[in-house]
Amino acid sequence: AEKRLDAGVRCWRSERRTFMDKCREVWELYAYFVFLDIKGDRALFDPIIRRLCRLLGCTVRSLAASFVRTRHRAENVLRALSARQMGPLLERLHEEALNKWRADWQERLKKVPEEHRFSEEAQHGNKFWDGYFTHLFKITWPDFVEAFEHFYLLGRCPVDILAQLRLRVDPKFSHHVSRATWQRLLRERTRIADIIDMLLSEVLSDVGSRIFRAEPLGFLGGDARALAEGGDVVGPHADFSAADGCIAPSSFTSSTVHGGSALSPP
Repeated sequence: AEKRLDAGVRCWRSERRTFMDKCREVWELYAYFVFLDIKGDRALFDPIIRRLCRLLGCTVRSLAASFVRTRHRAENVLRALSARQMGPLLERLHEEALNKWRADWQERLKKVPEEHRFSEEAQHGNKFWDGYFTHLFKITWPDFVEAFEHFYLLGRCPVDILAQLRLRVDPKFSHHVSRATWQRLLRERTRIADIIDMLLSEVLSDVGSRIFRAEPLGFLGGDARALAEGGDVVGPHADFSAADGCIAPSSFTSSTVHGGSALSPP
């Protein structure tokens, strides 16, 4: 009996550690999900949602229903973000998510039939441009992003990757991309995989700057909103609105391409 009791205690301790590790992982992913919602990076939502569902053993619909009841926990995360906390955790999870996105993209390419797969030859850049922007020498940045994601089977592209891409093809933020700047990038990196790897490497070389701004934006939103509603600027409202000013921006992408909030009700 004593041996069985000792074995049961050891099993319980092992299961307890496993349970605690899962709880910690769920909390970390939830905090990262709130961060992504503020950042506006919808490209990384799906992998995080699938991971949460797998850990919790639930469907996406059940997870969405559960999120409705976690407002107070989201507020805790927002307070931490407004205080510029959780930096190392978010950096680790963001790096993991970006690398996972890149790996998933490569897996999608392998599943595409050869006849429908874009060519990695030197002329793929010209085929891309001529296929979407025939007889045009300059197009808008949102149109370029949409075509780039579709032609190269990227799905939604993380906003940090798009930020680095824009520095290459629209460095003056004119909201336009010319064929000449696109061809200049292709001369630097011929294969699209090399272009993506270059952009990803640039992001990961300073991933901390993709989490928090170097300097928070001047505080305005909470005060203005409270005063407009005839109320006082008190309590947690200032903390929550300050969080958005601390988060690194959505990397210069246009809200006309991908918008909305994952935590907002349908």
